[in-house]
Amino acid sequence: TCLMILRGLRSSAVTNVFPGEDGEHDKDGRIQVCTVEGIEIWTTYVPNSGWSSQSHARREKWDERVLSALERRRLRMDGGERVSPLIWAGDMNVCREDRDASHVNFFRHTIYRIRKNYHIPTDKNNKGQPGVIP
Repeated sequence: TCLMILRGLRSSAVTNVFPGEDGEHDKDGRIQVCTVEGIEIWTTYVPNSGWSSQSHARREKWDERVLSALERRRLRMDGGERVSPLIWAGDMNVCREDRDASHVNFFRHTIYRIRKNYHIPTDKNNKGQPGVIP
């Protein structure tokens, strides 16, 4: 994830945590947050869902953190606070529909027969190519 800012534009310092959170950046995913000329910019690398129940849980936690950050923005707006427009860009590691992915049948079914050590998710939404979730 990279955020390049043209020299001469007014910008805030770049942070590596979700707005409203303290602490260090996520070890699996990345976010950079900066305001440039009054526009808040998030660039992200969203961790993929992986092959294990642990990696699915990490991805779900990431998604919850994103939703919480967006909810905090909405609450500020609902409270009458003027909130900068938001541009969110990056690698989201998500495919909305099967046609957006490659080798869907292989990753949804065949891989689990070939690789016996792969955990077969019970939730069909977590079954498939790492990163390809609805």
